[in-house]
Amino acid sequence: GWKNRTTSATLSASPNPSALGTTVTLTANITGSSGTPAGAVLFMVNGQVVGGPVTLTAISGSTARATFELSGLPGGRHLVTATYLGSSNYKGSTASVTQTVN
Repeated sequence: GWKNRTTSATLSASPNPSALGTTVTLTANITGSSGTPAGAVLFMVNGQVVGGPVTLTAISGSTARATFELSGLPGGRHLVTATYLGSSNYKGSTASVTQTVN
């Protein structure tokens, strides 16, 4: 069953803004309330899955990271979301960022 350990998610996109045709690196950091979360992250752009599930890699005592290289975005503003799917020990969490493509 689910345990009551919570997580918090942050998402960054680099570069942002980006030029048309540029690859953007999405980085999701998932921090656990007690220990390092395990599992996977799903990346979405404008509600459509673009990457994942991407397996988390531990980077510190309580934080794990998933990265995804995103290419082919059309010009404009795009809502990018990273959703940690949770595990038997941790609840899921979500973070988002607006990616601007010029």
